[in-house]
Amino acid sequence: MKLEKLEARVLCDNGICKNTADYAVEREDTPKNMRLYLCKSCVKELYRLFWAVLKQKKESN
Repeated sequence: MKLEKLEARVLCDNGICKNTADYAVEREDTPKNMRLYLCKSCVKELYRLFWAVLKQKKESN
């Protein structure tokens, strides 16, 4: 997977967020119309959520 900084104006794909997307998340060979577009705010929130899940998983081991 890769996270690409966007230059084009696209809306964030996260629910009711109406911000302009700053990043595109894609897997190898993903068509442009299948990428996940996220604004900086949503990326930060996802990072926080993923970190909490990974931290919890690490503590349970």
